[in-house]
Amino acid sequence: MDTLQELVNVLDKQDKIDFKTYLNRKNKRNDVKNIKLFNLIETDDIKSLDKIYKNFKNKDAYHALRKRLQDSLLLFLSQRTFENSNDEIYDILRNIVCSEIPFRK
Repeated sequence: MDTLQELVNVLDKQDKIDFKTYLNRKNKRNDVKNIKLFNLIETDDIKSLDKIYKNFKNKDAYHALRKRLQDSLLLFLSQRTFENSNDEIYDILRNIVCSEIPFRK
């Protein structure tokens, strides 16, 4: 089964809207196609996927776009989990992640 499709299916309606907003904020250029791909995966419109990259040479670009979209979705879901959680375990994990930052340099 397609991992990206499964991740999109996990989201509810509000999460999908929030994720599109997250992608809009994250996009630096106007010609990115990640939101268009997300909409096509969300509606399960397989025939329209060819319209994103019409050229066969761009098959690698399509797979790179899918990978970036999947990474963005996983990051969004992990951030959402930390934001909405009040459990002690998530507080501990959040502190561990934040404590690593000064040691990166």
